[in-house]
Amino acid sequence: MEIQHERTRFETDTPALHPVPEASFSATTLRRDNSFILSGYRDVSSSYWQCLQSTLELHNETVNIWSHALGSLWFLHQFFDDCIKDDTTALLTSDRFAIGMFDMSVALCFFFSAAFHTFSNHSHSVYRLSNQMDHLGIVLLMWGTGLSGAHFVFRCQRTAYTVHLTLMSASAVLSGLATLRPAFRETGDQQPRVLVYACFGIGLFAPVLHGLYEFGLAELDERMGLRSFLGLVLLNSIGASLYLYKAPERWLPGRCDLAGQGHNWMHGFVLAGVWMRRNGLVQLAIPKSARQDVL
Repeated sequence: MEIQHERTRFETDTPALHPVPEASFSATTLRRDNSFILSGYRDVSSSYWQCLQSTLELHNETVNIWSHALGSLWFLHQFFDDCIKDDTTALLTSDRFAIGMFDMSVALCFFFSAAFHTFSNHSHSVYRLSNQMDHLGIVLLMWGTGLSGAHFVFRCQRTAYTVHLTLMSASAVLSGLATLRPAFRETGDQQPRVLVYACFGIGLFAPVLHGLYEFGLAELDERMGLRSFLGLVLLNSIGASLYLYKAPERWLPGRCDLAGQGHNWMHGFVLAGVWMRRNGLVQLAIPKSARQDVL
């Protein structure tokens, strides 16, 4: 692999990223999001083909691109296995649909993420569009997580499931609209993003709390795989914390440029979390008499 290096040193006192004219979008603009990543930046290409070619080179987006590109392909494969391919495990159609929606939401989220990291150096307009889709993908993943969880909690109580699905869908639409605002995407202040995702994330616990009140802790765990759900939340929270705090690169500036930066760790923790949750969902769908470890 060819190693990409920056041509000029990053300026640590660069102001937060604001909307800029297309003509002034440059490699320097791409450096403004993280002052601790000092090298490995790609030049602005204005070419989709060059952006795609750069996925085979080593730069500070390589790990971000491939971690989610491969993750997207894997979950897309699982979606076809769950919803399209004939299955001999006698899963209920509704269970297959719920797991399939989780698979597809993960696959799309990871696809949008990989696309953003691939084309972020194309131009300002492409950067904005791909970044917008990246954030919408996160909302979609959260919605798929909530849908699948509510399905298994209220599998036999369709009215309760419909109410929770409606509320989650409305929250997803509002969160998605919030991500369309320029202030959400193009400022150095990450608080608006954290606030939107936190509010939507808290809403995902509504079916959990309802189920806890209705059935008790033990039965709730049996119904929805509570441990895998909480594992997903924990791993995502760890990853998000590393990303927001820019760790470990804030302590090792320039040493984590190509791999090991907080954004890379976030991708890894998210991958581990959704894999854990999917395995938990599959275990719930398999009849008790036939349950075994399914990877």
